[in-house]
Amino acid sequence: MKKKSGEKTLDEYLQLAKNEPDNIGVHMKIADLYLKKGKKEEAVKEYLYSAETYAKEELYQLTMSIYKTVLSLDPTLVNVYLTLAELYQKLGFIGDAAATYEKLAQYLLISGKPFEVRNIIERMINLDPSNRFIREKANKFFVSLKKVSHNKQDGEEELIEVGEKQPEHIKMVPSPEGLSEKGYFDLGSRLNDGEELIISTDKTEIAKDESSMEVNKVFEGIIKGIAEKPKEEAFRLHYELGIAYQQMDRIDDAIEEFKKALDDQDIKNDCFRRLVTCFREKEMYKHAINAAKSGLKSNFISQREFLELNYELGLTYAKMEESKKALEVFKDIQKVNPSYKNTKKILEELSKG
Repeated sequence: MKKKSGEKTLDEYLQLAKNEPDNIGVHMKIADLYLKKGKKEEAVKEYLYSAETYAKEELYQLTMSIYKTVLSLDPTLVNVYLTLAELYQKLGFIGDAAATYEKLAQYLLISGKPFEVRNIIERMINLDPSNRFIREKANKFFVSLKKVSHNKQDGEEELIEVGEKQPEHIKMVPSPEGLSEKGYFDLGSRLNDGEELIISTDKTEIAKDESSMEVNKVFEGIIKGIAEKPKEEAFRLHYELGIAYQQMDRIDDAIEEFKKALDDQDIKNDCFRRLVTCFREKEMYKHAINAAKSGLKSNFISQREFLELNYELGLTYAKMEESKKALEVFKDIQKVNPSYKNTKKILEELSKG
């Protein structure tokens, strides 16, 4: 039944993950299928692997969305709270970072770990020592901690409330290692470069799998965020969501997200490149070529983007059995970088017909 409907089983995805360990979409699907089987611990491991990989690629919205999903599944994972809060802080989302520390402090307080609570509250204060809202939150925890301070050992430091100035005994918590110092994203000026990409409204039937609904739950925070943010700030969210959909073979959804992200000059050419691969996978070759040429006409295009777009254009021509055009494209690539990917091998094969 599953074979006929086009769905893969969990065992098939597990085997695929062994063959393609870097395929994050596969790990996300495995996590979703584990959840459907009630295997929460296994699902969490797959989600965390996906989140860590997305973080390395600086796809931070995907990373944060997955971490929040993990905490909804297992609210006892202290390190996940800390990582999420630190990521929020790194990206400048101080309110979200404070809220995450607050949730962690509440969990630790309920768990009977008052001294760990104090450390978390200090981290929260250090986010913005002059922020009255954060100070009020911190003071509430200090009041709660005082109620259990009767077990304090001799010489232990007294708990204090937070006033207008930061207490001298509170030290700044060092930023975690491994997080990029680069900001979340910086919108460049939007330019009219190349012809407008025209996307067919025709829909092609694609196989659905049983993990799709679970994936929607993981990314519902991003989807909600898109609706709440101004258009200029939503481009990056569309882009990251498109990447996730593309990796999970939800090509129609990926195409729509990449189209919506094209107005961000910083990621525009990569959106075009990804649209080429999506259209080619759906055998919409004219649209794939249009996307590649639109990117190549950009007023600002790096050498890397030039090579990537031409490479995808050449593969599209080859897929269409337009060998002459494909040959011309790969020769252009060779002129710029003779060792780019497997260009030499492709040229040899094209020359042989």
